[in-house]
Amino acid sequence: MAMFNKKWCASQRISVLGRRAVRTVLGRCGLVLLLVPSGLLGAAAGNQLEKTIQCIPTPRISISNPPGGVVVVRGWDKSEVHAVCLPATPKVTIDCDQVPARGDAEKVRFTTQVLDTQAGSQEKTVNYEIDIPSGASLEIYNPSGSVTVERVSGDDGVESVSGSVSVRDGAGHTSVTSLSGAIELIRPTGRVEATSITGDLRFTASESANVHAQTTSGAIFFDGDFVPLGEYVLSSYGGNMDVACPTSDSVELRARTVRGKVNNELRLKHAQPRSPSAPGNGFGVQNQGDATVELKSYSGTIHVHSRP
Repeated sequence: MAMFNKKWCASQRISVLGRRAVRTVLGRCGLVLLLVPSGLLGAAAGNQLEKTIQCIPTPRISISNPPGGVVVVRGWDKSEVHAVCLPATPKVTIDCDQVPARGDAEKVRFTTQVLDTQAGSQEKTVNYEIDIPSGASLEIYNPSGSVTVERVSGDDGVESVSGSVSVRDGAGHTSVTSLSGAIELIRPTGRVEATSITGDLRFTASESANVHAQTTSGAIFFDGDFVPLGEYVLSSYGGNMDVACPTSDSVELRARTVRGKVNNELRLKHAQPRSPSAPGNGFGVQNQGDATVELKSYSGTIHVHSRP
């Protein structure tokens, strides 16, 4: 097991030996200490840790960062994981291990460990910037601080508490949960599940055939294609909902609200009623009604409008 904490402690003990000695010792450990921060992590304090791991084209990558921080993960066409991590202070350490321990890794795990439980929140923050094979599957736990995932075609699971989450060009099953952070899905093509309590949910240029999105008081914005035979369930207890539907899409609309209202601008052909007609309900089909679109709210306003 290759562990960042051992290398980090080693670098602290030998820092007085000078730059050349540091490079020599850390090089033997397979770790590079960059003295000049760059890119996303350049603005933070502390020493930048960098590691490269050879892996299979479809590895499983996990990042557990309980103290929080900025996490950026990008897919690329190389069969290797390249990680740049920046602890705020020596009061935290980063463990990294791979399975199997030698050869091309099938699993890679990054874990932030707090060495001083009395440290303040800013002293425990760790930022990650990681490039992974585009075919990888990914799991991220980052309670506070933003998470950005780009161009990963495997399954993605992201869990946050207060941080915002953005997933772009995801092709696998994407599952994102957050307590108060906003969730953004840009150009998803795989199955999507997004859940937040107070955060907004936004879908841009969606091509997914299966979307389930739920928030309690946040708003939901959906702008994308409704794929034939697709299933779309959007639910908000008190937040408003804005859904843009292309005029060429074939959808069956089912909109329900108890104390709110439905503003529907689509030219629907009414099918057989599925529930009693009421001001807070809207049912009908556009074109042949191939995709099912179900919009639910208790007290929010549901606004459905067309776009070219």
